[in-house]
Amino acid sequence: MLLHGGWTHAIMNAVAALAFGTPVARLLGTKVGPTVFLLFYLACGVLASLGYGLIHWGSSEPMVGASGAVFGLIGAATRLLGGQGRVLPMGDRRVIGAAITWMAVNAVTGMIGGLPGAEGARIAWEAHAVGFVVGFLAIGPLGRMFGTGAAPDR
Repeated sequence: MLLHGGWTHAIMNAVAALAFGTPVARLLGTKVGPTVFLLFYLACGVLASLGYGLIHWGSSEPMVGASGAVFGLIGAATRLLGGQGRVLPMGDRRVIGAAITWMAVNAVTGMIGGLPGAEGARIAWEAHAVGFVVGFLAIGPLGRMFGTGAAPDR
């Protein structure tokens, strides 16, 4: 997660992490929030990498970047955006619509390629999808346990 395919790749991940990590960090607060946020981010990245490895069992292709972790933040933020500081239920139509859109853009981009910073490398869109699902599912329990006034997840 600390290695990237170039500065463009690193900057794209950093900008996305700042944009989508902000609502997650706000939900988790300031007491234990930074520690929980870091563990959540790392868990999303590790699980995304493991998911990619399971999908591509036996592959020797290298994989670099923090995109799986960043997509974990995107999955979590999908359930927070529009909730005024609360975790929205997974079945909320806005959440479902945003999740479908994210996964469609991810799949199309991954299959077509050509993103700035990819420089001809294959995009590990499957790791993005796994990270998204991890963040999407984990933010409900995290919001209940550590959130600053988050409504119960349904």
